[in-house]
Amino acid sequence: MEDLSEFAESHPDFCDPKAVRVPGHDRAPAIDGGRPFELSAESLSTYRVEAAKDPSTLPNM
Repeated sequence: MEDLSEFAESHPDFCDPKAVRVPGHDRAPAIDGGRPFELSAESLSTYRVEAAKDPSTLPNM
């Protein structure tokens, strides 16, 4: 793995927080129209996606 401890010192133009912008980093995303999603076995069984299932997908990964 590459050692990045010196990166900010070597490349200050890439690390200036005023120049580097990440969209949405300073605020939470809007949840208008969202609905709660309970992660339990009973509730997960109600969420289905109509898509073709390929039984060889997981074994081929």
